[in-house]
Amino acid sequence: MAYKISFEPHPNPADVAVLKNGILENTRDKAAEESFEPFAFFIRDDKNHILGGVDGDIWRGCLHIHHLWVDEPIRGEG
Repeated sequence: MAYKISFEPHPNPADVAVLKNGILENTRDKAAEESFEPFAFFIRDDKNHILGGVDGDIWRGCLHIHHLWVDEPIRGEG
């Protein structure tokens, strides 16, 4: 099966509700999992300067992204 990711600048509220309902359903299934795990990934240069990254947390089996940033000069570099 082939999947595709689409960018939708003005998403249909009903489509967004599918995401919310999926999260709510998943958290009900994982109610016994009370762990909260913060995480971060960083892109660093050879001088250890941060050029980008992502942070968030995993709670009840759901991934929550708080911030995602990549410095403009290295965007699109793979």
